[in-house]
Amino acid sequence: MAGLFSGKRVLITGSTRGIGRAAARRFLEEGAEVMIHGREADTVSSAVTELDAAHPGRVSGRAADLALRKSCDELSARAGDLDVLPGINRPSRWPELSASRLIRALQTCREWTEETVVDVAGSFDADEEATYDVLGPRRHAATTAALNEADAIIAVASADPLGVSRFLRDYAELRNLTTPTPVTVVVNQVRPGPLGLDARGQIRNTLDRFAGITDPLFLPHDQRAADAALLHARPMSDLTPRSALVAGARRLAAVLAPGAAPTTSSADSSRGSSRAARLLRSARAARGA
Repeated sequence: MAGLFSGKRVLITGSTRGIGRAAARRFLEEGAEVMIHGREADTVSSAVTELDAAHPGRVSGRAADLALRKSCDELSARAGDLDVLPGINRPSRWPELSASRLIRALQTCREWTEETVVDVAGSFDADEEATYDVLGPRRHAATTAALNEADAIIAVASADPLGVSRFLRDYAELRNLTTPTPVTVVVNQVRPGPLGLDARGQIRNTLDRFAGITDPLFLPHDQRAADAALLHARPMSDLTPRSALVAGARRLAAVLAPGAAPTTSSADSSRGSSRAARLLRSARAARGA
């Protein structure tokens, strides 16, 4: 069966490990041809060997230091025509990206696909034009441009006293900059430690009182699931399908894309359900036979 990216060519920078490697594997599962990139030739070769074993003939690799123009040119020539737009390879380069360039890139993405996700830093200055050097690049120009171009925004707060305080400060700036774009507020790493037993209730009351936010979504803290996903470069839904964090992420996806078809849930996998649930399904199947 053809995948979502069958016949498409993808280059993923920094894809020898971690989230980059997980993204490469997922693109391959959806039928794409993927070029692996990394700084060291041995790590690139190792990643290509592993991925090519599962997806023969659709994986290539190239080692390149993207801090060097020559290496960038060589990688571009080797990659050829691409169907997936890679992101910025180093976060430190983000301030160098002008608003006009990012806007043109986002407009092109609108022509390519129905949905584009841009991950931006939490800090930005709405009044930066009045205070920053008009001749130099604006520090948060790309962030501001991405927010202004967005059709929907997900604002993430950390579930601790300092994180909530910072979020409330930045949220006011965000609404001044982006109103009336809809904003979904997500509170991440929710756990009882920093805020007591009723962490959700305290955060919900604080957001409602100081920002008028009445419907935040919560993602519970699950360090073991997150660490396992990073270690094995696999989605948490594959490794720890019963994790509360996976369930929270699915609820968030359902809110953001209510019309999308749900992914395979843990109820459809013996690895992701309880022993009692598996026994119950076995009994039902026996009765049906």
